[in-house]
Amino acid sequence: MSALELWCPAGLNGNARRVAEVLRARGPSTRAQLARATHLSRPTISATITELTAAGVAVELAAGVAGELAVTTAVEA
Repeated sequence: MSALELWCPAGLNGNARRVAEVLRARGPSTRAQLARATHLSRPTISATITELTAAGVAVELAAGVAGELAVTTAVEA
């Protein structure tokens, strides 16, 4: 069993699993970073983040970047 299988809920698959894998490997990431890393569209990333946060797998964090508000997402510890 992989490390991902140990922490991911059993029902997590498709885009949600793909985004969760990137978050697990790279740490907190913005939606733009996730879109580039997964080659998914930004609307798909937004919907997937909503799914991951509702499942308790990820949490959104707000952080200022270059004077702007950037919302980053991280896997739930």
